[in-house]
Order: sequence, then C-alpha cells, then structure tokens
Amino acid sequence: MPLVFQANTLLMQWCIDCHRDPEPVLRPKDQIFNMDWKAPDNQAEVGAELRKSYNLRTTVELTSCSTCHR
Repeated sequence: MPLVFQANTLLMQWCIDCHRDPEPVLRPKDQIFNMDWKAPDNQAEVGAELRKSYNLRTTVELTSCSTCHR
C-alpha cells in the first residue's frame, strides 16, 4: 500500500488563500490528477487564461462563507 500523508494543513485559511488567488494553482483538466505536475514558468498567464476558460466565479463569490458552508 502506498504511503499517504497530509501535504497541507487543510485549515480554512488554506482554502481561502486559494479562493482569493486561484491562478497560481490552476492547471489543465487533463493534469488535475497528475501528482508530478509542475507549474510552467508562465503560470501567471496560463492561470489567467484557465480562469477565463473555466468560467470561475469572482473572488467575492469564492470567498463568501456560503460558497463552502451551505
């Protein structure tokens, strides 16, 4: 059985940080489950393009409490 560990704190602040600025961690859909994926040097540009193409909600909507706590 492969070793499993918690890579992040999973505290609410960790989620909020990403919801405030998702572009640095956005990746193509075919790479979502690729654990070896590395962000390209132009991740800021790629992330902005992916945010538009994925039609993500605004930062206000993504950081609203009701987005996660329904």
